[in-house]
Amino acid sequence: GAREVYPDSFIVAVFEPHMPLRLQTFFAEFASALSSADAVIITEPFVPEGRDHEKSDDALLLHKKLTEQGKKSLYVQQG
Repeated sequence: GAREVYPDSFIVAVFEPHMPLRLQTFFAEFASALSSADAVIITEPFVPEGRDHEKSDDALLLHKKLTEQGKKSLYVQQG
């Protein structure tokens, strides 16, 4: 990952989840991967045109989980 390539750098991850169900299904994996960054910016999930725009708070929960782990995390709502 980025930490291995740039061990002495400040790493910022920007994460725009695609599809709420995918975020929900792989929540633990996303949390683990993002936790290696020094700071994380998370947006609301992107839902393609024609798909159900199901409401989900998982992106916000991911932000809160990372914050609880001591990570600098910013949650950005769209629109």
